[in-house]
Amino acid sequence: MFLYTALGSGAALGGFITLSGLAAAIAKHSTDDLSAEYLNIAIDFGAVLAFLLLARWDLQKADELNERVQTKLNQKKNNQIIRAKMKQREEQLSLLNLDIQVGQDQYQTATVEAVQTGGKQHVIIVAGNRKAVRDALLGANLLKMEFAIRDVLIVPYEIGANAADKLIKPDGSSGFANNASKNQKPSWETQTYVAQPVGDGWDEYVKAELDDAVAQNGDKVKDEGIAIVVANTGQIIRRGVGKVPWRNMVEELEKTVKDDDVLDLSFLQG
Repeated sequence: MFLYTALGSGAALGGFITLSGLAAAIAKHSTDDLSAEYLNIAIDFGAVLAFLLLARWDLQKADELNERVQTKLNQKKNNQIIRAKMKQREEQLSLLNLDIQVGQDQYQTATVEAVQTGGKQHVIIVAGNRKAVRDALLGANLLKMEFAIRDVLIVPYEIGANAADKLIKPDGSSGFANNASKNQKPSWETQTYVAQPVGDGWDEYVKAELDDAVAQNGDKVKDEGIAIVVANTGQIIRRGVGKVPWRNMVEELEKTVKDDDVLDLSFLQG
C-alpha cells in the first residue's frame, strides 16, 4: 500500500504538471505539436488509475485473508472447547455399565472403569444406525483373534434402537437385550469380545459424542456412525467417523498405550 500510494502520488503529480503546461499552451494558442503532451497525460493518469485498481484488489484480498484467519481462529477456539468437553466425558464414560460375556449364555455387569482397571481391557465403542453397527461388527469378526489376544472389548451402540428391545432388570436398570434375545442374534454380535451397553447414561453419553462429531464433520455422521477408542488407562485416544479400520485401530491403540502418548481427540474421518 505504501508503494501504491507513493507511485500513484508521483504519477498524479506529474500528470497535473503536464496538464497545467498543456492548458497554458492551449491558452496561448501555441501551434506546437501537443500530441506528446496528451500522451504524457494519458500515461500519468493511466498509472494513477492502475495503482488505484491494484490497491482496491489488494484491500479485497486482505479482507478475504483476515476473514479466513478469523474463521480458523474461531474454529480453533471451538475445537478447544469441544476437546475440553470430550476430555470431561472420559470420567462420565468410566461410570457406565457393560454386560460382559463370561460363559455360555452367562453375562456379568461391570462398569467401564472396572473392565479397564481390573481386566486391563481396552474398549472400542461403535455407535450408529443399525447398518453402521452391523457393518462394523462384521468387519471386527475378521479380526476376532486379535481382540482376544490384545484384550479389546467392542461395545456396539445402535442409535434409535426400539425401546421395546431393552430389558428392564430387577434393579431397575435397562439393558439392550436379555439372554434369550442374545441367542437369537448373529454369531458376530455375540462374540466374547462384544460387550453390551446397559443401564442409564449411555443415551446421554453417545448423544454428546455424536453432537461433537456432527459439529466437526457434518450430518453425514448420523449415517456413517462413529468409533471411540478408549485405552485401559481410561483415556480416549481416538475418535473416528465412518468405516472402522479395525487392524489400524488395534495397532494404533497398542502403540499409543505403549508409548504413553495421546492422540488428537477430535473426530477423524475413517
